[in-house]
Amino acid sequence: AEYMGVLVRVRHHMWLICLAVLVPSDSKFVIMDRTLDNVKSFMNAPAFPAFQTQAAWSIGMLSKSKYDSDFMRSYFFSQISVVDNQVNFLYTGFEDGSFLGFFQKDSSGNFVWTITPDPLASCGAIAAPCRQYFNTSAFGQPVAQTNNRTYDPRTRPWYTQAKLTELPSWSSVYTFATTLSLGITFSVPLISSDGSYIGAVGADYQLSAISDFLSVYNNQSRLVYITEPDGDLIAASVPNIGIQTVNNTLVQVKAAECNDTLVRETTAFLAQKGALSDKEHQTYEFGTSKVQRGFLRDNYGLNWTVVVVRRGTIVPDYLEPGSIGFVIILVLGSISLLVTILLMLWLRQNNRIKSFLTDVMSGWLILCSHLSCGICIFLCLGEPNDQLCQARQWIFCLAIVSVVSALVLRLWKTFDRLRGYTPTKPMWKFAVMCFLQVIILAFWTGFDPMKAGKSLSESPAGEVNVHISCHSSSSAGFITSGVYIGLLLVIAFLLAYKTKSALSSLSESKIIVFVLYHIAFLGYGIVGIAYSVNISKSLLLVLEAVAFFWFVLTSQIVMFFIRMLNLDEPPVSPATEMSSMSKNVTVAPGKHMASRASETNMSVSSC
Repeated sequence: AEYMGVLVRVRHHMWLICLAVLVPSDSKFVIMDRTLDNVKSFMNAPAFPAFQTQAAWSIGMLSKSKYDSDFMRSYFFSQISVVDNQVNFLYTGFEDGSFLGFFQKDSSGNFVWTITPDPLASCGAIAAPCRQYFNTSAFGQPVAQTNNRTYDPRTRPWYTQAKLTELPSWSSVYTFATTLSLGITFSVPLISSDGSYIGAVGADYQLSAISDFLSVYNNQSRLVYITEPDGDLIAASVPNIGIQTVNNTLVQVKAAECNDTLVRETTAFLAQKGALSDKEHQTYEFGTSKVQRGFLRDNYGLNWTVVVVRRGTIVPDYLEPGSIGFVIILVLGSISLLVTILLMLWLRQNNRIKSFLTDVMSGWLILCSHLSCGICIFLCLGEPNDQLCQARQWIFCLAIVSVVSALVLRLWKTFDRLRGYTPTKPMWKFAVMCFLQVIILAFWTGFDPMKAGKSLSESPAGEVNVHISCHSSSSAGFITSGVYIGLLLVIAFLLAYKTKSALSSLSESKIIVFVLYHIAFLGYGIVGIAYSVNISKSLLLVLEAVAFFWFVLTSQIVMFFIRMLNLDEPPVSPATEMSSMSKNVTVAPGKHMASRASETNMSVSSC
């Protein structure tokens, strides 16, 4: 029996080692699976000595003839030594009221031998078997009797259940007679060769022992607790929350009523989610935590629910002051605004620059949109809140639409002149294009506004990270704005194609196409990176700021600075410009021809 006990101990520890090594780390429920397997392994500990004792009785190694003998005592001592610090009590009760076994006196490992020498002898006035207690030596030998008390095993829950079912089973939670603590018992019936019931073997677990086992999960990142189907708390990794004293009696506590706030709130949250499915574990996001629950069941009546709460660690998804990304955005935004303001002042004061611009009004509109892009760079800074998120939502979209609309307006005016029309009220076109974006943003903000919210992610090591960033409940508004901006880009490309040979001396259509390519490439490229590559939100903000800066810088260079380098060259006259147009366009007969001729004569005369 002692040899078999050593094998059981080795098997138990090897099982825990295999659990740590073989459970796949990429499993969606790896934390829950490991927790369940470890608790199952812990709860399997009393089954080994109980079944071995049952087998020893069935083969005659143990018998009533050896009841009060050194062999019987040594056998039980070897068995409880195997499950040291796991099983609190290992014992056997018989149909005649006799009882014997070993239990642990305290955590230091001092075992106590208890036996009912004569089930017919009572301790006092009550006619019931008298049970005696003995302290033992390191080898399990009785040293001195310490106590005696009336005890009849045939009335205890573990015994009556084993006799009723004649099957191995777990008892319900009850109060232990010796320690007066709450616990459960794994009992195995003893059946003689003729099929008669002899007694039962029991192995006790105190609920506090299960909580001690779960205490390894008691840290800042994880909480584990176990409940019965009726909601009573079995054990928890948080100490002293599953049991309370009422009228000097220990009673179980409901998980929804315990003194731990997180356990109470999690239990109430899970109650709203409904009953647990029999087929699989379930995972939920609850506040800044991830909650998983699953069944802990075996073939002997154990039916518990294990809840694992993994607390999230807040990961800043914004650029903190002093960080490298913060400094980069600060510098880029300052350069962008400074250059744009200088260009606006120069355009206002220098008539020579105006003469080199084919359309001064469009140039002003483009510079104003560049100014808004510079503001967008600074909006990439700051900790997300609802106001900042909605400011980004509006200004980002309006800045991009204003840039594209200004370019569309310039190309549209050129296209009208090519067709022989005199552009009328061109600002209305610009206003309408921007107003449509305002309508989209208004509906977006009204029905699904951008807000600063928390989202959870899981690292390969199973750690839960809490991200605070701007998001909306759906992508409808974002997609609508993206489609509208894409439609404006298509219109701009078509107009650029139609007017590509109109102003060959200045090649304005080619310049605008270059700018449009940058808008499309940078804008939709950033969107593609955000949805296809797993990068941090802070890095995405830096990329957005760099994209705005790059667009402003390149468009200002090709649309303004290159022309400034040619200030010594004579400007292109309107007559030359119109002559170039007339070579590339066939004007319709009638009033358009007359209007075109009159317009040309007026332009040449004024020149």
